[in-house]
Amino acid sequence: MRCKSRVLSAYPPFCWLGRRIAIRWSGVLNASIGLAAAPLFLFGAWRDHTFRMPGDGVGLLQHPGIWIYLLAQPLLPALLDRAVVAFAELSRHQRGLFTPSFRDNNLRHETRTLAKRIRRRTPPFWFLYHTLVALGIVAWILNTLKNQSPIKSYGFDTWDSWPHLWGYWSTRVYKLYVAMFLAPAIVHAQVAIVISVTRLISNAKRQSGLHLDPYASDEVGGTRGLIDTVLNPMVPVVLTASLMSVAAVYVHKRFDVTTIGGLLITIGIFVIVYVVPAICLRQAIRSEKKCQRALLRERQAVLYDELRAADTSLASNREKVALIQDLSVIVERIDKVPVWPQLTRVAATISAAAASPILAMVLSKGDQIAALVRLVG
Repeated sequence: MRCKSRVLSAYPPFCWLGRRIAIRWSGVLNASIGLAAAPLFLFGAWRDHTFRMPGDGVGLLQHPGIWIYLLAQPLLPALLDRAVVAFAELSRHQRGLFTPSFRDNNLRHETRTLAKRIRRRTPPFWFLYHTLVALGIVAWILNTLKNQSPIKSYGFDTWDSWPHLWGYWSTRVYKLYVAMFLAPAIVHAQVAIVISVTRLISNAKRQSGLHLDPYASDEVGGTRGLIDTVLNPMVPVVLTASLMSVAAVYVHKRFDVTTIGGLLITIGIFVIVYVVPAICLRQAIRSEKKCQRALLRERQAVLYDELRAADTSLASNREKVALIQDLSVIVERIDKVPVWPQLTRVAATISAAAASPILAMVLSKGDQIAALVRLVG
């Protein structure tokens, strides 16, 4: 079984083990923490009698958020690993999408730069990581304080609040790990990947390094491989954030700091990890289509000028006319290459995921909405 983790091995606490051990075992250790936490939470709920809580209380089996955390814990690092590996192998698997000079220079340079960003060897990403760690610790402190008096803070009791000591202390330790180590590493690596992808596409546009093939079998100018290997692995990250936001809405059943913050984070992740790279790719495709159209139109103009000179044979003229027509067909195929290749369907899915917390809030207020409808009717 493959257990290597390129992403987590670059971050504390796993990088403290040494590079070779960290790469091999960080993924397993991270997953093991989640596997150990789940039975600990169940044992604590058994001791505290908080599997299900009466009234407005939220027991362990009534709180989907904690289970989403546990499922996302091994999933998200694996997805980021997949994206990093796919980015590093672009030069080998997507040879026809970029020009040779751009592939040899920029792709290799961006791959090395991505590794430096993830390992915080550039000042902006060093600062970003430590800022994320600080924010995570602050969020953990605020959550700890609120859970000491949940009824006052949330308006209801929870299985991980101060009156329930097993649930409270087990989640303090687990949430500290998530807030101080796991979440900053995932967000930091995610930002690094997105920026590297965006810069790569922007440089391809600026240096005319993108090569569209109007006759590619994927019907999108040969860009499907780039999207499938680099952008699409980011989709589950947005979906996971959406599920966490839905869980917060389901538990709180109102707009407060937790639910509104979760919704804003989901939308922010959607914009950062998908919309921004998609817009850059769209601009690069439009620019390349414009260049190819201009080149073909220029060749047609040259052939037409030769026809106007009328000093060539009839057979030669027919060949030029046929070539002009063939070039027009190629221009039409270039025009048909979509500027949002393979993005519309996925963007619609992510948009629905980003809007799902709002839908969950509406559904949670079903009784009030039905009463209002009856009153108006």
